[in-house]
Amino acid sequence: MFSNVSMRAVNAVMMACCSWIAAVNVATNLAALVVFVPAGHVMWTVAAAMAPANLAGGVIGARSAMSRGNSFVRAVFIGVICLLVVRLATTLA
Repeated sequence: MFSNVSMRAVNAVMMACCSWIAAVNVATNLAALVVFVPAGHVMWTVAAAMAPANLAGGVIGARSAMSRGNSFVRAVFIGVICLLVVRLATTLA
């Protein structure tokens, strides 16, 4: 069993890793903008529709995951994967 002190250390390491992941994600997104915007490969109308939908989905997903717990997240994840497999199978058939 982990003691309370060791669990705090694990949580601190996890928080540090999450912050690095966020920083790398922002850096890659900015690099993609630097490459694709000057080349004219950005569909701004689609991006304008997707940005608020992405934000709303993130907020709703985070709130539902925090309120409903791990089993809900696992069930939704498995359900989405099954739907994607069915869609892929029907598309390739």
